[in-house]
Amino acid sequence: QNKSILLLEALRESNALSKADILAEDLERERQLQIDIAFYQKKIARLKQKKKEKEKQKIWGNKLFELKQEYQALISDFETRYPDYYFLKHQFQIASVADLREKIIDDQTALFEYFVGQERKYIFCITQQSIQVFPVEWSSDFKKAILDLQQFLANPPNNKTFNASCQNFAKTAWKISQTLLQKPLTQVSEKINTLIIIPDDLLALVPFETLLLQEAKAPVKDFSPNSFSYLLERFAISYNFSATLLCKPFSSKSKTKKLKPFIAWAPSFDNEKSLAQRSCENDVLSTLDCNQQEVKAIKELMGGDFYLGQAADKRSFLKEVENYRVVHLATHACSSVEDFTESKIFFADDFLSYRDLQSLNLNADLAVLSACNTGSGELIKGEGIMSLSRGFVLAGCPSTVMSLWSVDDCTTAQLMQDYYEGLEEGLPKDRAMQKAKKSHLSRADKVFAHPYYWAGFVQTGNTFPLLFDGGGTWYYYLGVLLILGLFFYGVKQKYL
Repeated sequence: QNKSILLLEALRESNALSKADILAEDLERERQLQIDIAFYQKKIARLKQKKKEKEKQKIWGNKLFELKQEYQALISDFETRYPDYYFLKHQFQIASVADLREKIIDDQTALFEYFVGQERKYIFCITQQSIQVFPVEWSSDFKKAILDLQQFLANPPNNKTFNASCQNFAKTAWKISQTLLQKPLTQVSEKINTLIIIPDDLLALVPFETLLLQEAKAPVKDFSPNSFSYLLERFAISYNFSATLLCKPFSSKSKTKKLKPFIAWAPSFDNEKSLAQRSCENDVLSTLDCNQQEVKAIKELMGGDFYLGQAADKRSFLKEVENYRVVHLATHACSSVEDFTESKIFFADDFLSYRDLQSLNLNADLAVLSACNTGSGELIKGEGIMSLSRGFVLAGCPSTVMSLWSVDDCTTAQLMQDYYEGLEEGLPKDRAMQKAKKSHLSRADKVFAHPYYWAGFVQTGNTFPLLFDGGGTWYYYLGVLLILGLFFYGVKQKYL
C-alpha cells in the first residue's frame, strides 16, 4: 500500500480528467478542500510532536473534522453527478495477491517486492503456490556495497585495473545477491523462468540481471557468463513501480483513433563528438554516431515512421506522439537528482522535461527511451526514483525501456536492434530484452562483456507481446499465407 502513492494518484487524476466531463468550479472546490485538509493535518501533527497547546489541537481537530465531512459530501455528490470521474479517481483498490495471481503471475513467474523502511526491510516473494515474507539485514556496509556496485556498473572498464575490477565485482555482486536473492529463490521452482522485480530505495539503481546465482570461482579473468552465473542467464526480468500499478489496466485514451505501429526520433546535434555516450556533459550535447543508424535498422523490422537529424524536433514529437503504439527516442537525456521535474530528454531544437510529460495523453503500448539515465533521477523516500521513465508512465504508457546510467552510443544501437528483433518475433517484452542482452554477451570480447555495455537498459511495466494489425510481425503471417496459397495452387494444378 505504501508504494508509489503519488504516481498512482496522479495517474488516476490524469485518467479521470481525460475521460470525464466535470465542471471546473467543482474540480477547484475538490482541490481546495484537499489543500485545507492537508494544512490542518500538518498543523495538528506539529503540535502533537511538540506535546503542547492541547486546546488549539482540539479547535483545529474540530475544523479538520468539518472539512473531511464536507469533502466526503462532495465526493458523494460526484458519485451521482459525475459517475465516470468518481469511478476513475476515487474507486481505486490496492491490488491483492489474488489479483496478481489472476492477472500477472502464472506458474512460470515469481514476483519479488522489496520494502526499505526506516527500521525494517523486507522481501515479499509471491508465486502461484506461495507467498513468503523475508526480513533483510541492511547495515551501512550493505548500503555502501549497493552504491559501489552501481558506480562500478555505470562506468566502462579500465584496462589498467581490469583484473582487480573482476575480483571486486565478484565479491560485491555476490554479497548483494546473497542478501537480496538467496531466501526468495528458495521459493522458486525450476520451471519458473520469469521474475518481476519491484525495487525500493537504492535498489532501483541496480539491474538485477547482474546479480549472481552462484559465487564466482576465483580467480576471475573476465565478465563473460563463463565466469559469472548472472541472473540474466536463467530469468527474463522486468521491473515496476508497484504491484498495484502492475495490475492497473492502461486502456487507450483515444479508443476511436486508429493507431500507427511505430515512430522514432533520432536528432543530430551541432557540437563535435566528445564522448561515446548518450549523456549530457556540462550541458554540452555531443554528436551521436549511431542513433540514426539504430532507428533506420529498427524501421526495417517494424515499419512505421521516423524523424532524423534536424527534423527530429520537439514540435514533430508533440504533433505525432499520440498517434503511435510504439514510441522510440534515440537521443541525449539528462537526469536531475535534486529536482526530478528538471530531468530532460532532448530533440534537435529543444527538450522535453518531466514537467512537460504531465500534459501528454499517450496511447502508446511501449516507450523506448534509448538515451542516458532515463531511469535515474531524484530519490524520494517511499516513492523511489523520480525518472523520465516514470513520467512516461504518468502520461499513460504502460511499458517503458529505460536506462540506469550513461550508456554507450553504438553498443546501445546494436542492443536495441536485437531487442526489436525479439519483439518482431512476437516475444514478450522482458524475454525480448533478455534475448538481446544474451546475444550481446555471446559475441562480446573480454572488454565488451562488462555489464556497463549490456545491463544499462531494463524493461519496466507490462511485458505483453506487441501484436499489430499491420507493421512488424504481419510480414511473417503474410509470408505464411503466401506459401500456403502457392502450395494449394500447385496441388490443384497437378491433380485437376
